[in-house]
Amino acid sequence: MAPPSIHISGKAYSWLESPEDAPLAPAPTWLIDKLKPQPPAQPFAVSNSRTNNSANAEARVTAILLKVAGTAAGERNQLTFWAASRVRDLVHEGVIDHCAGMDVLTQLRQAAAHAGLAPLEINSTITSALRKTS
Repeated sequence: MAPPSIHISGKAYSWLESPEDAPLAPAPTWLIDKLKPQPPAQPFAVSNSRTNNSANAEARVTAILLKVAGTAAGERNQLTFWAASRVRDLVHEGVIDHCAGMDVLTQLRQAAAHAGLAPLEINSTITSALRKTS
């Protein structure tokens, strides 16, 4: 309770020391740490996949992986699922072969880890996407 609240007795609460006169409490360490500038994240490097030598396929794969690697908390599972679904579709459509698809899924795991997902989450999300039919 704080002024001007009324106590059950009917008397008003009052300050023992005016807030204008009281010294500020030191900020907690966890807050100070949160306010410090964070070092920039290491960029995610995409290695070339065997995408049937199609520049369009390589560009699509690179864009997918970079999107996942740069994803913020709250969207990581959804984007990892989306990316795994796109890779599945690229293989199904013959844009990339099965071996290239496996290479891309390996890189997708790395991209999702770069974004902060735990290995168990990554594997279960990718597995779920690969089970789903188009």
